[in-house]
Amino acid sequence: ARDANLIKGRPAGTVTFAAIVENPVTQRTSHNCSVIFEDAIEDAALIYPIPSADGVIHLETGKEYNFVVMITKGTDVSATFIFWSEVHQGIPVQDTCPDDIDDMPDECTPASNTTSYAFYSKTYASKTSEFYLTVTLANQVGQASVTNMLQADEVLSGVTISTSSPRTAVGIQQTFTVSFTTGTSVSSYQWYIDDSIVLNAETESFFTTFTQATTHTIYVVVENPHGSANATLDVTVE
Repeated sequence: ARDANLIKGRPAGTVTFAAIVENPVTQRTSHNCSVIFEDAIEDAALIYPIPSADGVIHLETGKEYNFVVMITKGTDVSATFIFWSEVHQGIPVQDTCPDDIDDMPDECTPASNTTSYAFYSKTYASKTSEFYLTVTLANQVGQASVTNMLQADEVLSGVTISTSSPRTAVGIQQTFTVSFTTGTSVSSYQWYIDDSIVLNAETESFFTTFTQATTHTIYVVVENPHGSANATLDVTVE
């Protein structure tokens, strides 16, 4: 049992064992055997990109991302990145993170010399529904996997407000509608007249009837997973 523990506790590397056999009537003979010891994979985690509060990794369309997985231990490891049904095998594990990461995560400064990283670069040209990224890491003594939810969306841009006319009359109902050149998965709309929130106006359009002859500023804020954008429109009431 003690000898078994000695073997179990050896560091990674190649070790040659020798067996020597002899007795009083036989010449001494020696037999050698080389054994490769490997570290099992430990603490696999996707460290970049980072999930949002909803647990989903939101990607900007048209932007290149390095998907980085870290392990704290493991020798002779290779990775397989599976983006939904798209499979990329044989990705090597390296000692450092890639250089071209925005907001380099703290985990890219390893706490030990056994930490290593696997990464794969990918760009999504158009919006996607939610889907799973699974990364499997394997060596000769075991494997580990990491799964995260991804979604790609367009950043909001070109936000404008439209109405039938920038001039209207007191007592006439007026409808306002927001549109945008790019932007998907819009999560909220908030409308304002001057500096006051319009209650219950939480869709792309709302209507109102002005009671005083003056100039009002219509303002809208639109949000999606990548942030917010806004637009204004002045309306003259006569």
